[in-house]
Amino acid sequence: MKQGLGKFVMSDSSMYYGKFLKNNFHGIGEYKWANGRIYLGEWINNKMQGKGTFFWPDGRGYKG
Repeated sequence: MKQGLGKFVMSDSSMYYGKFLKNNFHGIGEYKWANGRIYLGEWINNKMQGKGTFFWPDGRGYKG
């Protein structure tokens, strides 16, 4: 069972680095999609929830 701080790489090379709770992304973490998008912020039960910043490969970003 994934618990605590760690890194998880998917088969498409997407990657999550951050906190896990009972096998779920939970807490502060960063997710990098294979297409270059990035989300850095809060997670609750594998869902982006709370405060975070989303970046697109063309340099745009959204903070909320």
